[in-house]
Amino acid sequence: MHWLDQWKALAIRIDCLLRAGEYATSAFAVAPNSVGGDYFDKIVGGSLKPEVEAIRSELRALLGAGGEEIPSSATRAAKAYLDGNWSLDATDAKQAPLKLLPLAVLRGRFDYFVRDSEVEARSLVELTFEHLRRRIAVDELYAEQWQRAFDEGETKCERLGAIHLLGHGIWAFKVRGKGAETDLVFGEPIATDLVYGKPIEDEIGVIQRTARTLALTEWKLVRSGGEIESQASQARKQAKLYASGVLQPVELKRTRYVVLVAEDDLSPPANVAAGNATYRHIVVPVKPGTPSQTARKRPRA
Repeated sequence: MHWLDQWKALAIRIDCLLRAGEYATSAFAVAPNSVGGDYFDKIVGGSLKPEVEAIRSELRALLGAGGEEIPSSATRAAKAYLDGNWSLDATDAKQAPLKLLPLAVLRGRFDYFVRDSEVEARSLVELTFEHLRRRIAVDELYAEQWQRAFDEGETKCERLGAIHLLGHGIWAFKVRGKGAETDLVFGEPIATDLVYGKPIEDEIGVIQRTARTLALTEWKLVRSGGEIESQASQARKQAKLYASGVLQPVELKRTRYVVLVAEDDLSPPANVAAGNATYRHIVVPVKPGTPSQTARKRPRA
């Protein structure tokens, strides 16, 4: 199960516990004299406390399963809650439900942080590349266009790919030199003020108004299966030059895409984690097999 699905299930469990705590508090307010010596054992100790401990255990498991894929702000919020002493005890049964308040705060904070635009952007980019692969597999005219681009060279392929991504609301760029982001469609640097290093508002404004997200991509042609690893390694070195400068507010920060254009549908290299970035390898075959063969060789998540 993906960590986001784990969180959705855990969030429902937290919501149910919070409602139970609210009910317990309201019931005590209405009939305070009904709280006897067995109040904690039967209500807090028998129902609320075990659920709190189970949620804390699931939260630890979630952090372990998600690892670095979970936004760092969400991880910090979860660890802050786990480090706090919010277990329910019998020292003051009347106040026990109030110890659920930090859990309610965590519920809101974690949900906010995991609605990270990058999580959604990453899904959009994955969908876009899968659409590209499948269209080449079933659209003969489109496949011929990509085959001509493959023969003409890397620049032609990356421009054609950038247009496809833009059709999905993704503005693709690459790195020409350290901190120099390049628009793939026109092959020109994304303009900055060379004196102060600030973006020229007109150009950046167009990107921010029209793009759902930006994706840092490095495109390489793979002429034979034996060179796929070397080409992927070279692409990662070039992408590493990216300094998160001009486009920092709007681009995918933690995921960078190495796009390997080949004639055959080759198996892509595994993801590579380096520092705070993950390099995702996508193979785009310009002469794929049948659609069923192509589907079986789709890039690994």
